Amino acid sequence: CCDSNSECDVSKLNKALCLIFKSLIISFEILMRRKVKKMVDMQLSNNKLIDCGNRLIISELKIDQNTAAQLLEKFGSVRKAVESTRNNLTT
Repeated sequence: CCDSNSECDVSKLNKALCLIFKSLIISFEILMRRKVKKMVDMQLSNNKLIDCGNRLIISELKIDQNTAAQLLEKFGSVRKAVESTRNNLTT
């Protein structure tokens, strides 16, 4: 039914698709890192941006929402809250 050449072709196709998929994932991750880097310096001028800042802190530090809100209020920016908390954890 199937000869060894067709099985080899399927294997090559699977490898090619896998490489394409991995490159797309890496590209997406790079784009998301750039987006996050830009957003940590945003002005917290309204509730929607404050909520976004809280979500960024939660995702970066893996903490609960109340703690993230307290950190954001204390430090005034996402970058300062994340950096300060990470520095405290490493010392």
